[in-house]
This record gives sequence, C-alpha cells and structure tokens, in this order.
Amino acid sequence: MKYGNLVIVGHNYKNGQFFGNLKKIEKEDDVFLISSKGSAKMYKVYDKYLVDEKDMRCTDQETNGKIELTLITCDKDSTKRLVVKCRVED
Repeated sequence: MKYGNLVIVGHNYKNGQFFGNLKKIEKEDDVFLISSKGSAKMYKVYDKYLVDEKDMRCTDQETNGKIELTLITCDKDSTKRLVVKCRVED
C-alpha cells in the first residue's frame, strides 16, 4: 500500500456539480473514492479550512505514513480556497 497525499481540485459550481456541495461536508464525514476499475477506498474527514488562493501547503506529500486525500475548491467569491483533508483510518 502506498502512502502520501492524493490531491483533487474541482470547480465549485452553484448547481452542485463537481465540488459545488463540498462546503456541506463536515469533520468525521466519510468520503469514498472509487477507482476506474471499481475498487473503493474510504477516507474520514479530519479537517476543513480556507486558505489564500496561492497557499499550496495543503498539497504537501509528507503525511507521517498516512494515506491522505485532499479536496480543494474555490469559496463563494473565489478569493480563497476551501480545503477538505481526509485520511484512511488505521
């Protein structure tokens, strides 16, 4: 099993497509990522926050041996980025 931080960035559409509903996710929610081959991995949300649009620290690959997923989209006025951090629980 490989460790690191998979980062997915998506548009925040008002109609709810792509990451349009990402703002509704909360800590402790489950996130399922399904591969093109049908295998699924469950992640648990452990943090959610806003950053400046040029702040890329959330994409760091140093995860202390954890498997992480980072979801990023713009906030309502596109001046900040919403970051949702998830990890596979041990």
